[in-house]
Amino acid sequence: MASKTFTAEMFLDVRCRHGEGPLWMESGSRLYFLDIPGRKLHLFDGALKAYDFDRQITCVLPTDKGRFLASSFDDLHFWSPEAGLGPGLLAASPPFDADIVRHNDGVIAPDGSLIMGCLHMDETEPVSPIYRFTGGHGVRTLMTDQVIANGIDFSPDGKTMYWADTGTGFVYRRQYADGGISSKEVVTWYDPKLGGRPDGLCVDADGDIWVAILGGGRVESLSPKGELRASVSVVGASNVTSCCFGGEDYGVLYITTGHVEGEERSGAVFSCRPGAKGLPPNQFAEGSR
Repeated sequence: MASKTFTAEMFLDVRCRHGEGPLWMESGSRLYFLDIPGRKLHLFDGALKAYDFDRQITCVLPTDKGRFLASSFDDLHFWSPEAGLGPGLLAASPPFDADIVRHNDGVIAPDGSLIMGCLHMDETEPVSPIYRFTGGHGVRTLMTDQVIANGIDFSPDGKTMYWADTGTGFVYRRQYADGGISSKEVVTWYDPKLGGRPDGLCVDADGDIWVAILGGGRVESLSPKGELRASVSVVGASNVTSCCFGGEDYGVLYITTGHVEGEERSGAVFSCRPGAKGLPPNQFAEGSR
């Protein structure tokens, strides 16, 4: 069956230096997204506003207590608009060498834990972990062989974990159960010489994977076996960084981008209705072990 093609429209005329981490919250019809080097969390709920941080925050995810779990480069924090950024939650040093590795992208697993991916700062060495963090502040390293762990998400039944390694161009999957994972399998590989690298991703309600292609000006939808289902062009912004589904029916694909000199729409947020629907985000279980 031939793949479908779509074109995203500009949704928010913002100019993020590096937009990331789109998050749709059904309550209040709120779209959150980060400008990581700009040290801002943007919120659109009919009007656009921004919250400033005193450091770079790489992802923000909801908890079951009505606040958010945020990752700085080397720690985790609770955050709310009222209380601001709380103290670090990692009791010991982070589960990586913070001189060469930092936090990058994360997701809340179906069991309520955080799955946190990290990156090698020089973006060359496969030494970055993906680890699990629970509400009891327990840490379990799941793997340590990533260059840039990115775009982690789960199948609708919660049994399969998907992610990208932007540093190598691979999209992977692993079976996930009881906080542990099986050996990884390749979903697909993107050759950066042929049109970009995989960055953030999300999984829709049918189990297809939507992958933002950094440097490729598009989002691609893949089957769990890696077959191309659809392509969404993002005209005027080649550094497509991440995506999520939202809107009242979870039928809108929101797409973040990063600034590229000479690309006048780069850094904006785009949207498209590609005929698929997403699912509400999981919430971090603050009391879980």
